[in-house]
Amino acid sequence: MEGNKAIKYKVHPTADVQSTKIGENTTIWQYCVVLPGAIIGKNCNINCHVFIENDIVIGNNVTVKSGVQVWNGITLEDNVFVGPNVTFTNDLYPRSKRNQFPLVRTVIKEGASIGGNASILAGKTVGRYALVGAGSVVTKNIKDFELWVGNPARHVGYVTKEGEILDFDLKSKKTGKQFTWKNNTIVKRADYKITAKNISMRLVEESDAKFILKLRTDKRLSQYISPTSPKLEDQINWIKKYREREADQKEYYFLYEDSDKKPWGAIRLYNFSEESFTIGSWVCYPGNTNNIAVRAWLLAVEFGFYTLKFNTCMLDVRKKNLYVLYYLKLFSPVLIKEDELNYFFKFDRETFLKKRDKVARLLNIEL
Repeated sequence: MEGNKAIKYKVHPTADVQSTKIGENTTIWQYCVVLPGAIIGKNCNINCHVFIENDIVIGNNVTVKSGVQVWNGITLEDNVFVGPNVTFTNDLYPRSKRNQFPLVRTVIKEGASIGGNASILAGKTVGRYALVGAGSVVTKNIKDFELWVGNPARHVGYVTKEGEILDFDLKSKKTGKQFTWKNNTIVKRADYKITAKNISMRLVEESDAKFILKLRTDKRLSQYISPTSPKLEDQINWIKKYREREADQKEYYFLYEDSDKKPWGAIRLYNFSEESFTIGSWVCYPGNTNNIAVRAWLLAVEFGFYTLKFNTCMLDVRKKNLYVLYYLKLFSPVLIKEDELNYFFKFDRETFLKKRDKVARLLNIEL
């Protein structure tokens, strides 16, 4: 193995490397051909029997396995992995002996991985940290973090930066852990679960859209909450946008279930400020014998005060919602203002702590 002391990259004696635009700590192995115009970054590993043409850019920390040809017009960004015998093309309508043709450029973006023997049609883009399965034929653009397999390749899920395979709900197929989008990146979702006797609360997922839609569009149950679109697609999209706010730690939306995992209702913490949070979207099906709605409210407020460390809870209640107004008065809230439809209240952590156990005993609720 020969090393260039000036720029500190290594070239095997059998390789034909004509380019000098190669970064330090890059290694080029047996029987490779690198033409003069090629640009190769730092710390790359170019395995044996690789051909690299002139008009190409390879970023830093790229691995190109054996038997790959990187033709003019192809860009491999930083941290890309190209498996053995991957096929790239740069001409959509090739003909023998035609030297002049419309060059079609292909980009493999940062961190993406291409499995062995996959073929990438000219002009396509494979997004950041995407994964293309072995033997796949890519005929469409692939977005960031997507998993594509097959011939022709199709979108079958997602993948994290670390290579963990996720389903369309961003749940790990191996561990069951939930992930979410944050700043156009897939990250592990906050694992907030609240449990007590005969109740468990978990963060809402897109798969809960049908249940929440039915709950919030029930005429009797929804008369004291904000109106909701009757379209399932709108509810799914709302949850997707909520998940972005959740990832930014701006909002938490819980679905609560009984000990048999039957869902009963939902409740939301939102409008976070330095000192306060708002609790709302509190709705529940009737018929539970363990006061599950009240228990969920108590647990959600505790979460806001003791897990999220807020000092004040804000809430608004419809003037006609007499049951909730009666219940809320047990906590001696401060009336801030009112409008035609609503009262707006607040109470602090200390008040909640003093009143909580007394209210639980009054309503025969075991915390």
